[in-house]
Amino acid sequence: HSTNYDLDRAAGGERRSVTRTIPTFSLDARTELERPVELFGHQLTQTLEPRVRYVRTPYRDQSMLPLFDSAPRDFNQYAIFSSDNNDNAFTGVDRISDANEITMGATSRLLNERGTETLRFGVVQKWLLSDQRLNPNGTEPIKAGLSDMLLLGSTHVIPNWYLDGTVQLGADNQATQQATLGARFSPGAWRTIGATYRYNRDKSEQIEIGWQWPLAGRKPPLQEVMSLASSTDVAKPGQILSGSAPSCGGTWYTVGRVVYDKRDHRFTNTLAGVEYDAGCWIGRFVMERVALGQSEATTRLMFQLELIGLSRLALGSNPLRTLQDNIPGYRLLRDDAQQPPALAPQQFLDDDTPLP
Repeated sequence: HSTNYDLDRAAGGERRSVTRTIPTFSLDARTELERPVELFGHQLTQTLEPRVRYVRTPYRDQSMLPLFDSAPRDFNQYAIFSSDNNDNAFTGVDRISDANEITMGATSRLLNERGTETLRFGVVQKWLLSDQRLNPNGTEPIKAGLSDMLLLGSTHVIPNWYLDGTVQLGADNQATQQATLGARFSPGAWRTIGATYRYNRDKSEQIEIGWQWPLAGRKPPLQEVMSLASSTDVAKPGQILSGSAPSCGGTWYTVGRVVYDKRDHRFTNTLAGVEYDAGCWIGRFVMERVALGQSEATTRLMFQLELIGLSRLALGSNPLRTLQDNIPGYRLLRDDAQQPPALAPQQFLDDDTPLP
C-alpha cells in the first residue's frame, strides 16, 4: 500500500506533503470437492469448497494523514474474501488497517444436471492472531480471538423465485448482530419484483421493495421474453436483435424502489418512474426522494431519451444508472435482452447463473 499526498492546504497538525508505504503479505488456499447425490428423485452434484486465507499487515500510525474517503468496510463474504479490498478493513486508501489473521470458510452447493446452482450454504469466520490496533470501530483495539460468524444461504429451487439470506452471529453471545433476508420473483424479462429485510442490532431495521414490470400497451408475452432470455444471439450496443423488442405500438413499464425504516416509522428512500418503449426510441422519467434527517429530504427528477442505435440524452442525473444501482434484477429494455436478470447484490450466486 503506497500513497502520496501533496496538499495545497493542510489542517492543523497535518503535513502538506507525505508518502506512506505499508507492506502486506497474504496467502490464499482453496479447493473444490464434488460428489453425486440423489434428492427427491433428481440426480444432483454436491460440492464442498473450503477456503483459508492468511493476511499480515504491520501497524503504522496514520493519525497525521488526511482522511478523505476511507470508511468501515461491510463485514460480509465479499468484503472478507474479495481480491478488490486489498486486505483492508477500510474502504478507500486513506487508512490501512493492521492485520495478523486467518479467515476460514466453507461453501456447499447443489448443482442440477445442467450445472445450474439450485442451493448454496456457507459459513465464514475470522481468527485474529493478535490485537488489531487500527480498526473502524474507534480507538479501542479489537482483541485477538474469533470474530463474528457469517452464515450464508441462497436458493432458486422454486421456478422463477430467488431466495437468499445472510446472518452475522456475535462471537461472544451468538446473538444476531446483522441479518439480510431477500426474496425476488422474476417470471421473465422485464418482470421482476423483490423484497429485502435488513436488520442491524441496536441501529436499524428496514424493509425494501423494488420492481420493474410492464404497465400498459403491448406487454411482451411471457413465452416471448423467456425465449429471448434463453437466446444464444449476442446483441452489440445499439443493435436490435430480431424479435428483441415490442413493435412500435409502444409499451409502458413501471419501475421503482421504496425503503421503509421500521424504527423511525418513515420512508427513507423512494424511487419511482416509468419507461416507455416506442420501438425506435425509449423514454425514461424517474423521481427519487432521499431523507436527510427526521424532517428534511432531497428530491431529484431525471429524464432520459434513448435513440436506438444512436445515443442517450439525459437531463440531470443518469436515470438508467440510478435504476441499475437501486433495483435488483433491473433489466435494460434493449441492449441486454439476451442476458438473464442480474441477481440481487446480497445473493451468493455466480453472475452467469442461467434462468431456471
